[in-house]
Amino acid sequence: MEGGRREEVPYKQRMGLQAQIEKTLKGFSLFLKQGSWRGKENDCVNLFAHKFLAKRIRPVDRIGIEVAVPQLSGKRRKQAVRKDLVIWNHGGQTTWDRSWKAKAVPQAILEWKVKRGASAKAAISARDRAWLAGFKRKHRGFVGVCVTVAYGKKTEVNWEFV
Repeated sequence: MEGGRREEVPYKQRMGLQAQIEKTLKGFSLFLKQGSWRGKENDCVNLFAHKFLAKRIRPVDRIGIEVAVPQLSGKRRKQAVRKDLVIWNHGGQTTWDRSWKAKAVPQAILEWKVKRGASAKAAISARDRAWLAGFKRKHRGFVGVCVTVAYGKKTEVNWEFV
């Protein structure tokens, strides 16, 4: 990808990635529900990326944690924003072009929330859903996922493809 130009992700490849993410989230969910592991948002993202997603995404350096992606346009918005977990088209990729402009768009972004407390529910963040939907409208071939982990009376994991 020269100069930050975005390559269109073919439908079949995008749907294959979505299926891989879905399978990986199911495995992560089962792990949390059957065990005693606990973690806050950054812990969950790291565990998911290293223990589960890295088994399915190759090369593994396509996976980015807390990395920049182009921001949606709007008043007082910076050119880039950090996202919890991204999957790039190619290993070692970043959003930055040679002029330090945020240009390259990942294949997928997973935005995470973790809720704790007896009444915690795994409700999807409306703000994350809206941002990912706006990003998807602007960038064809993109997969957006909202993930919520709730450590309430029981452990719940909920996700939604946007």
